Amino acid sequence: MEGKQVNLNPLFLSWWYGEAITKVLNYFGTLLRYLADFFSVKVCVTTLFSVWKRDYHSMEGLSLQQRFRAIMENVASRFIGMCVKSAVLFAFLFASFFIICFIILFMIIWFLYPIVLAGLLINGLVYFFK
Repeated sequence: MEGKQVNLNPLFLSWWYGEAITKVLNYFGTLLRYLADFFSVKVCVTTLFSVWKRDYHSMEGLSLQQRFRAIMENVASRFIGMCVKSAVLFAFLFASFFIICFIILFMIIWFLYPIVLAGLLINGLVYFFK
């Protein structure tokens, strides 16, 4: 490029606060979707009150005492399933909370980084030439 000077500062800032931030937010969105898939949130929510590990006892042809026992075992199996799936959902919320806190901290640093860097450079030059 002969005779033409290009100022890269506006190009960098438009990329930093435009295209790059969009890509970073897409990465974080993918991370949150992966986390939801890893903890099987959709499955846990839709089957929250289902029996645990398909442990269900049929009551066909059973006496009254055996039916009562089968009902109690089915209720216990559903309760265990609800407890395990609730624990998984709680672990998902716990992990999501920390990921979202990290994302917020990262975004604050992302937005302030060029400003802080420029301030440090100016401060260093002023101190150097004093």
